Amino acid sequence: MSHMFLELLIWSLIAFAIGCLIGCLARKMFGAGDVAVPAIAAATTATAAVAARAAMPAAKAPELPAAPAYVPPKAVVSAPEPLAPIPAMPRAAPVAPVAAAAPAAALRMSRPRGLTAARGGKADNLLRISGVGPKNETILHNLGVYHFDQIADWKQEEVDWVDDHIKFNGRITREKWIHQARLLADGKEAEFTRLYGTGGETDGGSVKPAAVPMAVAAPVVKVEPAPVKAEPVKAVPAPVAKPAVSKPAAIGKVERPKGIAKARGGKADNLQRISGVGPKNEKVLHSLGFFHFDQIAEWTGEQVAWVDEHLKFGGRIKREEWKRQARLLADGKEDEFTRLFGTGGLRGKGGTTQSGSRTRKR
Repeated sequence: MSHMFLELLIWSLIAFAIGCLIGCLARKMFGAGDVAVPAIAAATTATAAVAARAAMPAAKAPELPAAPAYVPPKAVVSAPEPLAPIPAMPRAAPVAPVAAAAPAAALRMSRPRGLTAARGGKADNLLRISGVGPKNETILHNLGVYHFDQIADWKQEEVDWVDDHIKFNGRITREKWIHQARLLADGKEAEFTRLYGTGGETDGGSVKPAAVPMAVAAPVVKVEPAPVKAEPVKAVPAPVAKPAVSKPAAIGKVERPKGIAKARGGKADNLQRISGVGPKNEKVLHSLGFFHFDQIAEWTGEQVAWVDEHLKFGGRIKREEWKRQARLLADGKEDEFTRLFGTGGLRGKGGTTQSGSRTRKR
């Protein structure tokens, strides 16, 4: 019992010391008058409370009923709430497949209407049209085309079909077959000669006759609505077209030069004096209506390209300077011509010019 009293006394002293310490601190911080009494009272009250608790007999702690064993609750699995249905999105209309674009030229092609035979048993001489040779005339006859007015009435779609069939690469349009055929069909010979000279190939000044006997006639050609590919009539097999010859760069712009019907005064200049003009080329130039030096000297670049393509020269006219040679010869500048181009063509017996294969002096 004595040790309990001693313990109580010690705790009282400790409480008193603590109360004094708190009172001093409060006085320094808040002033002496207002804090001292409450601090002392608080310390005294705390000391009394400690002493009273020590004097009380130790009370037996009440026994608490034992806690029941902990049983974990069963996990209750609740069914998930049904989700709200997702509204169906509107279905997009199927996109139609894009059709492959057909070539522009194929969409415009249409085979021209043909005849079973020439009217009256006699066809027009299609060789008069510049660009129509014996082989092409044969092909046209096989297609049922025998007269100028048939070609003159072609539409652009029919021009494209024939051009593709003959593998002409646009020559029908460039050489103006329709315009030539219209003038010939209307009998406008003077205007035709002024614009196109003598027309097609000639033999001794007269136009060659048609190459296909008129007894051979093609069957009636049934006109289909804008066919892209049409089989040729098999009455007479058409000859295989030769592959196109490579053209010089200037062929993109071509223009046929104007010729004349015959030489002025009935006497032509000796075109073989021009280096590059031989007997064959001179005949071709005559057939195109060129008989004099000044005609060649006045050719434009587009006309040079047309003649070069017609002769299949591959640019020789420009390289061998036909225009300059012709200008010097037309102006009578023999000394300058000789200094630049020598004697022109090669000389044969009797001093006559035989060939124009000589090249320019260096």
